[in-house]
Parts: sequence; structure tokens; C-alpha cells
Amino acid sequence: MDHMKTPEEPNSSEKPGAWPFLEEWTEAWKQLEERVRQGPRQHLLMVLVIGYLLQIIPFRSLLGLALKLCLILVRPVLFLACAFQLATYLSKGSNSGGVSQ
Repeated sequence: MDHMKTPEEPNSSEKPGAWPFLEEWTEAWKQLEERVRQGPRQHLLMVLVIGYLLQIIPFRSLLGLALKLCLILVRPVLFLACAFQLATYLSKGSNSGGVSQ
């Protein structure tokens, strides 16, 4: 019976530039894991502090407020952007459309 390649086996015909950041990401992850294994107290303390801050700061209401503010401001910002584009279009049109003599 012929040996068939399974998807888990490495493929030698893969493009070398398919995932250029994958090797760097893997190496960085290994370095981080090694640092955590050498000094777990510091990393555990950082995780606890971050978790505590995430519980204290009301991110959900801040996100809702930011979304509401964006929805309120989208119309005036769009109006100003269109007015600016119209002004530049009209100024270019008035400069290029001179009176012929």
C-alpha cells in the first residue's frame, strides 16, 4: 500500500513565504513561556492586577458611550467632509475655468 500524506505531516512543497511571521511568533511565544517558567510570581501578580483593573473599570459602559458618541457625531463630520470636498472642487473649477479673451 502506498504511503499517503496526511494534512498533519509537513509538506515540503509549501511556499516558504506563506506565513512569514509564524516562525517569529512561535519563537516569541517560546521565549515568553520560558520567562514565565523562570519567574512565575511576577507574571501571576501582573495577571491578578490586570484582572482586578478589568473588573473595576466599566469597559462595557465606556464602549457603549463611545459608540453612542460616534453615532451622534457621524452626521456632522460627514457634512463637514462633504462641504470641504465641495469647496475644494469649486475652487479648482473657478481657477481652471478662466474667461477666454
